[in-house]
Amino acid sequence: DEFEELRDCMEKLQLNDASLTFELETSQALGFGFRCGFLGLLHMEIIQERLEREFNQTVITTVPNVSFIAYTTREERIIVNNPAEMPDQTKLERIEEPFIKAQIITLPEYIGNIMTLCLGKR
Repeated sequence: DEFEELRDCMEKLQLNDASLTFELETSQALGFGFRCGFLGLLHMEIIQERLEREFNQTVITTVPNVSFIAYTTREERIIVNNPAEMPDQTKLERIEEPFIKAQIITLPEYIGNIMTLCLGKR
C-alpha cells in the first residue's frame, strides 16, 4: 500500500532529522496523508526532494497553514487545523492563535526598515 510505504519513508527521514514532525491527516479532497511540521519552507522543500530522490516517492504538498486552539463554552479545548473544524460560534468561549514576542536590538538607523518589515509580516 502506497500510504504505508510513505509512512515508512517519513519515519526513516525522521530518524536523522528530529525537527521533522508528522501525523495522520484525512482530507475530503485528497484522502489520507500527513500533516507535517517543518522549520520553514526551505526545510519542506528539502524533505520533499529527499522523498523523491531517496525513496522515489512523489508527494502532493499543500500551502502551509497555522493551527488555532478553540475553547468552547463547555471548557473543551479543540485544535482547529482548517475552517471546517471550527466549532459553532455560539459555542465558542475564545480562540487562541500562535504569536511571537520578540526583542530586536539594532542600530538606530535600521529601526525604520525593521519596523516596516515587522509590520508587513504581521
